[in-house]
Amino acid sequence: GIKIQEKEDGLILESSNELRGALLDSENDHRLFMAFCIAGMYVSNCIVTDYESVSVSYPNFISEMNKLGARITIQ
Repeated sequence: GIKIQEKEDGLILESSNELRGALLDSENDHRLFMAFCIAGMYVSNCIVTDYESVSVSYPNFISEMNKLGARITIQ
């Protein structure tokens, strides 16, 4: 799994190298979509559903994340 350490101003995620890609259903919730995308950066071949939901709060989320080094693609 992922070790998560809570901080006053955020979280620290540490991969254990035991993670595998998965289908993550964000249930059309923009918050889940963004959280799953960030967590998915620790796993290859991770698919997060309902990318359209992010337009509610952060329409440029995918492009901004990719500028920071993420590899998020729309299928």
